[in-house]
Amino acid sequence: MLFAVISIAQDFEWNKRYIKKAQKIGLDTSEVIILASIVEKETQLKNEKPEIARVYLNRLEQNMALQADPTILFLMDSTIKRIKKEDLNIKSPYNTYLHKGLPPGKICEPSKETILSVLNADKNNYIFFCHKPDFSGHFNYAETYKEHNKNIKLYIEALNMQE
Repeated sequence: MLFAVISIAQDFEWNKRYIKKAQKIGLDTSEVIILASIVEKETQLKNEKPEIARVYLNRLEQNMALQADPTILFLMDSTIKRIKKEDLNIKSPYNTYLHKGLPPGKICEPSKETILSVLNADKNNYIFFCHKPDFSGHFNYAETYKEHNKNIKLYIEALNMQE
């Protein structure tokens, strides 16, 4: 059984301004840390973090499942490179494909940079994102499922070409 301790990142100090920002996006400080941990595992690219954070915030605002792959990887062997469809059915409160909202705890220790990315998330209407097929670590974003499916198709074709 996995346990996650909700603690504030070691190098981050909450102040009134940050607490107000958290409230403005509809989260308490623990929830900001949990979301930041997901964003932390989603990308290491600084310029992508606020965009991804906003996608997850948009999903939360629309009462959608987060469907965050890092939460699935958290439940699995860390050497896994590709999530399979059956992996999305792992029974756990950390499975954000099966459970709406945030998981019960963080999946890693988020950096101060990532916490600030959540608190200062870019404004956008994106609901979906998918890795770009050039394997640059950047993402294609989409507002509709139709657009997202096109992005997924391109990425899967690129993955299959590597195998």
